[in-house]
Amino acid sequence: MQTNRPSTLLLGFASGMSPFAMALVVPTLELFSQQYDAPYSKIQFIISAYLFGLALAQPIVGFLSDKVGRRPVMIYGIILFLIASFICLKAETLTTLILARFMQGIGASVGTVMSRAIIRDTTTDNDSAKPLSRVVAIMGMAPMIAPVVGVLALEFFGDPSGIFIVTLVLGILIIFPVIFLLPETLDKNLQKSRTEPLWHQKYAVLLKSKVFIGSTMVYGFTTGSFFALLAVASTVFSNDLGIDARGFGITWSCMTLLYAISSY
Repeated sequence: MQTNRPSTLLLGFASGMSPFAMALVVPTLELFSQQYDAPYSKIQFIISAYLFGLALAQPIVGFLSDKVGRRPVMIYGIILFLIASFICLKAETLTTLILARFMQGIGASVGTVMSRAIIRDTTTDNDSAKPLSRVVAIMGMAPMIAPVVGVLALEFFGDPSGIFIVTLVLGILIIFPVIFLLPETLDKNLQKSRTEPLWHQKYAVLLKSKVFIGSTMVYGFTTGSFFALLAVASTVFSNDLGIDARGFGITWSCMTLLYAISSY
């Protein structure tokens, strides 16, 4: 364990990058449907592809970081996020946009995984609760703030693709502090015991743990219900409730306020 702990705020922003970029597109889905002349069922893949890339990459990212270190995985992941954001911005077809969103999800996954790994590296079990709670709080608020930012970006740029300028700026704002301020926290001098279980054996232990499975299901179902609402909210607000993008942003921002109060 290292005494030089990285900024919890930086880890929180890096962790919040993934849900923020996922939810940012919500107010623009209906406009993307018109732009690409595609049914809403296909437009929803803009979110689904991102979530698929995010979920697929996280176990791999964790494995790589144990081998090569936290810093390089974090840096290259954010670089991939920036490249994918640029492709999203310039995408001329829906297929290109969906594939770029998949790449974006892979790149964003590093913040989610590395923030927890770095806290584990630099704290004891008793000291980890406070920094973890702060990181989780920022990560939880990110997808609630994002649609509001998406509405503002849409009004400013006048083009749904303009929201990916926001993800580009976000990635740049995070990568420079990561490069210059984030220390490497993986202690490579610690030699692994030959009797240590292999990675797939560790997963087997986790899957047999009732505490792990129970906690995972609670978190999975609660966030799953939120994402299910997120995927259709803008269309329901627009088509069924007659609320425009500005009204959607204001209504959605109330969730952020309630989340902050509840977390506190």
